[in-house]
Amino acid sequence: IDQLGTAANIVMRDGNSTCSGGGLHVVKGENITFENMQVECPVTFTGSHSAVVTIRHKDAPGLVFNSKIVGCNINPQPGNRAVNAIHVDRADQTIIDGNQLYCDPASGVHIYIGPDARNTIIGNNKYYNSTTGAEIDPIIDDSGIGTVGVWKDATITLVGWSAQGTSTEHPPGYFKDRDGQVQLRGRVSGSAPAPGT
Repeated sequence: IDQLGTAANIVMRDGNSTCSGGGLHVVKGENITFENMQVECPVTFTGSHSAVVTIRHKDAPGLVFNSKIVGCNINPQPGNRAVNAIHVDRADQTIIDGNQLYCDPASGVHIYIGPDARNTIIGNNKYYNSTTGAEIDPIIDDSGIGTVGVWKDATITLVGWSAQGTSTEHPPGYFKDRDGQVQLRGRVSGSAPAPGT
């Protein structure tokens, strides 16, 4: 499904696609829903932006509005130029939720969020290694504005404090979900700071 132009209010649902290009490539439009789709790219990839699903307005500073990628199984397959499951850029209010997303951790990411993506919402997806099939931590490259639902590293700025933990623990970070709740993770330690520091 390619080059939807200025189409609006489109739902693509309950499909199964094996292709060499992207399973979905939206270049304009609004209110696009991609739901319960199974998409694989098992052969040499010929699509755009190295991704199976791309939501990206073709003309800067235009934006694709209100896209939903929900309940899909998106697998680039290892060894192809389609290294990312989803690519979002020049888009506003994109929801990615309830999907099974694959990538090869050595060469790609599950979700790429570009610098011109706004208000991308990452829900409860499952993330897999496309080479081994094992479930892994999400690999998300986020340069967007206002992204929700992605763990971000926390910089420790207090003098004398540092991150603790083993190589199997996550570094200090924070996460804001769709409801505005903020979670923290990781361990830090240091000397007692002066009051007000």
